[in-house]
Amino acid sequence: DLLGNLARRLANDVKAEQAPRMLGPHLQGILRGASAGLVVPPALCEIASEYAVDLAHWTSDSSWLDYVVELHVATRRLMSAATVTALQRSERYVGALDRARLEYYVGSFDQGQVTLDKGERARLASLRRILKRK
Repeated sequence: DLLGNLARRLANDVKAEQAPRMLGPHLQGILRGASAGLVVPPALCEIASEYAVDLAHWTSDSSWLDYVVELHVATRRLMSAATVTALQRSERYVGALDRARLEYYVGSFDQGQVTLDKGERARLASLRRILKRK
């Protein structure tokens, strides 16, 4: 979190190009660990998603939005309401995220193997609306 705060400070000081060099390797390490089956605590998943969205904004690079989806695919965790909202807003300013990846992620919850409450179903509906956008 200290590194993320430093990256935010750099971005605020008009040095946003340095933020990906600082945060990128750490975020990629979290994704590699999750993909390898290591447990990523919910709080770490949330903050990594938050920083990835920040990087997308600072760099105008939508691949950081794809990172958020990839991380949640790897952890098999439904995105929080804050993360879903951040993706919805960010896509307008940064650019479209990978639709196929998001469709796979959303589809993984349609298998019926997971019982979702009303709030979780609403988050999935929001993600489906992203998929319908052109």
